[in-house]
Amino acid sequence: MTSMNDPCEQLKSILENSDFLTQQHDSYAAIDSLENVAPCIAVGLAEASIDKDWSKFERYTLAASRHPDRSYTAPLCEVLQQQLSVVNNDDIVTALGEIRDPDSAPVLVQTLWWQPDWDEFHQLALKCVWALGQIGTEESRAALRDAADVGPDAIRQEAATVLTRHN
Repeated sequence: MTSMNDPCEQLKSILENSDFLTQQHDSYAAIDSLENVAPCIAVGLAEASIDKDWSKFERYTLAASRHPDRSYTAPLCEVLQQQLSVVNNDDIVTALGEIRDPDSAPVLVQTLWWQPDWDEFHQLALKCVWALGQIGTEESRAALRDAADVGPDAIRQEAATVLTRHN
């Protein structure tokens, strides 16, 4: 039997609360107060991905953005690469930006150039630009320079702004 003093059990309880997504401010405060939950989030993301439990994956993705850790990069990138319409890809990109792992840059670049049918204003691509700016490697800056040269107007402008801000 596990105790509610176990950080993984505490996290799971918060994430499984039916009000989690509607009461995000309170939920985030509860998640922020937890310590030593990176291993719990990594396991939750991996399990949800394997089980294709996208609701669980979404909840753990939101927790990942609150407690960034490179151990989440692989499951987040694997799901993002699938370009699934049943997943909140924006939240995955946000989490990857918070994590700032250079290993995520190739997937973020791939996602930058993907325009889902539902994204007529390039919001996902703009989040990729921000995430690449947060990573700050030469590879990510090269991708931003490319986007600033040949992307749609909104992406070109934001990539140029991010490049200026991060130089």
